[in-house]
Amino acid sequence: MKESLQYKRTDKAIVHAFITLCKRKSFDRLTVKDILEEAIVSRNTFYTHYKDKYEIAEMLFTQFIESFQENLDDIYKTNRASIYRLPDEKRNREILHRHQVFYEESKDVINVLLKIHTDQVDLLGAMEHYFFEKYQNDVQPSEKETNSSDRDYFMESKIYASIELAAVKSGFSSSTSIPYFAPEALSQNIINASLFAVGIRTPQIQKELCDIIMERRREVMTSHDIP
Repeated sequence: MKESLQYKRTDKAIVHAFITLCKRKSFDRLTVKDILEEAIVSRNTFYTHYKDKYEIAEMLFTQFIESFQENLDDIYKTNRASIYRLPDEKRNREILHRHQVFYEESKDVINVLLKIHTDQVDLLGAMEHYFFEKYQNDVQPSEKETNSSDRDYFMESKIYASIELAAVKSGFSSSTSIPYFAPEALSQNIINASLFAVGIRTPQIQKELCDIIMERRREVMTSHDIP
């Protein structure tokens, strides 16, 4: 049955009240009564829309994760050809702009979901799973290559997901939206962390090796015509 305009307005008011209240207090302390008073709706009206506060949280979570995945898929798959024909600087600005617009539009929902931790609502866990699956699907070699390779693609997927998640969390705590899509800076962070993990912990040596690796990266990418 088609929802009436009034139903949609009421639903929007309930969700807005939920988000507003979650900014003021913890999700655990939030009650349906609080939502009723903030949205100015009756208890019967509320239960026509939602069975409890958990259903609102799960709805927001599902909608955001779907949008989050669509946003990344659109940037890195659907529009890959058009974006990657641009020069490096313009391409990076275009990608960063798209992410900034998405996260700016979603920042209230993001801040609310980061405060909610239930079996069904785990924002960072869902993002990590997306990045893990993305690496598995995009980089997983053929059966023949897998049998002849010493690479541990499961571990690589876990590391990749951790890197992306750390960047996302850094962006969430930043006042300048999401900063992790600057390839040079991100590459340097990954290299320095990797060098530290294998025991190379002297800053000067890290810098020298990082410079060598970054320069070699540019040479290889240029020789293979990779933007």
